[in-house]
Amino acid sequence: MVKKKINKTKLKDRMDIVWAKIIKYRAGWVCEITGKDTAECQLQSHHIVGKGCTYLRWDLRNGISLWSQRHRLGNPSAHNNPIWFVEKLKAIRLEDYEYLKPLESKLMSSIPLEWYLEKYEWLKTELKKYDKAI
Repeated sequence: MVKKKINKTKLKDRMDIVWAKIIKYRAGWVCEITGKDTAECQLQSHHIVGKGCTYLRWDLRNGISLWSQRHRLGNPSAHNNPIWFVEKLKAIRLEDYEYLKPLESKLMSSIPLEWYLEKYEWLKTELKKYDKAI
């Protein structure tokens, strides 16, 4: 039996897609700051602590569903005015803010492929809770 070589970059891309979908499902397909839904705006999934922090990259508490204007495009937005965003986050999801704050600087070096595979399988299981069609 020949094992198919797993490409870590493609695996991360798949994990990002599943993670983003879960974030929107969990929020009920609305912007968590404005309440706008997909009929009114384009929703995007935002990493509260940036994707560079692998330890938190696919943590569901590290994601928030935002209207594109409140994610990157407008002002204020999470990327254009981080102080505004942190204040909004603390107002609507204080528990998650307090969970993420001490972990934001946790770095993982030399992450084994198995870690990514386990995390991907977990994400797919979580998505199935929301999307029964998968």
